Amino acid sequence: MNQARHRRVKGSVASGVAVLIAVFLAAVATPSTLPTIWRDRSQPQLDVQLEVGSSMPVLATSDLGSNAGQLPLPAVGSFAMEADLGGRLAQRSPDEVRGIGSIAKTMTALAVLEAHPLGSDDDGPLITFTQADVDDYLAALAGDATTIPVSVGKQLSQRDLLLALMLHSAANIASSLGRWVSGSPAAFVELLNRKAQALGMIHTHFDDATGLSSRTVSTASDLLLLGRAALRNSALAEIVSTASATMADGIPLWNTDTLLSSEPGWLGIKTGHTLAAGFCLLFAVRRTPSGGSVPVTVVGAVLGQKGSADAFGAARAAADAALARYASPASLRPVVSGVARSAWGAQVPVRLGIMHLGTETLRSGAEVALLGIPLRPGPLLRAGDTVGILEGSVDGHLVVWWDIVAGGDISAPPLQWRLAHV
Repeated sequence: MNQARHRRVKGSVASGVAVLIAVFLAAVATPSTLPTIWRDRSQPQLDVQLEVGSSMPVLATSDLGSNAGQLPLPAVGSFAMEADLGGRLAQRSPDEVRGIGSIAKTMTALAVLEAHPLGSDDDGPLITFTQADVDDYLAALAGDATTIPVSVGKQLSQRDLLLALMLHSAANIASSLGRWVSGSPAAFVELLNRKAQALGMIHTHFDDATGLSSRTVSTASDLLLLGRAALRNSALAEIVSTASATMADGIPLWNTDTLLSSEPGWLGIKTGHTLAAGFCLLFAVRRTPSGGSVPVTVVGAVLGQKGSADAFGAARAAADAALARYASPASLRPVVSGVARSAWGAQVPVRLGIMHLGTETLRSGAEVALLGIPLRPGPLLRAGDTVGILEGSVDGHLVVWWDIVAGGDISAPPLQWRLAHV
């Protein structure tokens, strides 16, 4: 009986010693082998504290050099320009109703292509000229309008006629295409006005398909809608950006928009001129900002200029200045400071890590709102481990973010701390 009791006491002591040894080993063990209860209760996550500025501009005004301040605008007439990134960029009397001259042919071409779409390698059907087309040609010739010669029975493809319309600005071809699509010039003009209303061109009215009529009017703002619609139609965008072409009958064509051959990224669209309207230009240009990989497209309209050089000069100056004001957010260098601190008093500084781009291009001067978001890593750190995120947003849209990383190591807690927190 006593021997049995002695054995039980001895076993209890041994068990107690084993528990103490196990606790001691747990206290000195490496964190990866610590018991679950120790990891859950005695290894709190690291405390990360961040300090960042509230916002920063993509480019400071001083970085713009000669482009600082207001974009250049024409001294007379109307002007409007906007970008796919940034919206309206500049304007002068944008809602003043004016004659638009041959810019009207842009809507003519768009209506033709919506009725009879063309693929990139498709010339479309052959169109046979009738006596009515010859009469249109003779009338345009007598009115000193731009034309190409036609005769009864002559055939040209739809693409050739659209090239003659948009490059050479042939007035008689606008009438012929309208008759081909709608059966009569009057029916085609009704179609043009319906399309203008559908695009939201509320201050626009078409009295003819050529723009020669002084009652064919629009505004610079309305024409931006037409310009964007023209670029969305791939066949029309290809045609208006063509500098020169030769039709099947051997007639050479040169685009009246001379900036196509001199300005990088110039997309053309349409020139216009009448005595009443003055010189006009509907234009587009696409360029990739320095340091970026996503192009910015600008569409603009210039109306009521005294000469063609004035219209081209106004468009080029404004577009060049506007596009110089775009930059990649990769150029942003926000300042972040702070620490990652352990429960046992060890701490390391934090720094910016890898950048992630949500967009490749921003308009300069855009305020990028910064928000630091600490994470709760732990309990150990190695230099370069992510401890937070720094977000950059413009108008509530996330455009860029950075990893915030540890600037050093935080290793296992000291033995004394481990023993105190078993």
